[in-house]
Amino acid sequence: MSQTTPTSDSAKSADKGITFSDLTHAMKSVCAAFFGVQSEANRQQDFEELEQPFTYVIAAVILASVFISCLFIVILWITHQY
Repeated sequence: MSQTTPTSDSAKSADKGITFSDLTHAMKSVCAAFFGVQSEANRQQDFEELEQPFTYVIAAVILASVFISCLFIVILWITHQY
């Protein structure tokens, strides 16, 4: 006879890893936060559904890298024209 112990929802979610859906939701949330247009309700929802905060860290690093790269390219393009 094997005994199974009930697992909590947090233990199940910890095993699932980061999904593409989680990452896209985090990207949208971080992007809205970057521009300062995220509503208080969405911010509260993000913190209530926060299963893996690392997802938001990854999204923030990706978006910050893209933003800095775009700024760098624009600056190079402007200075190269003159």
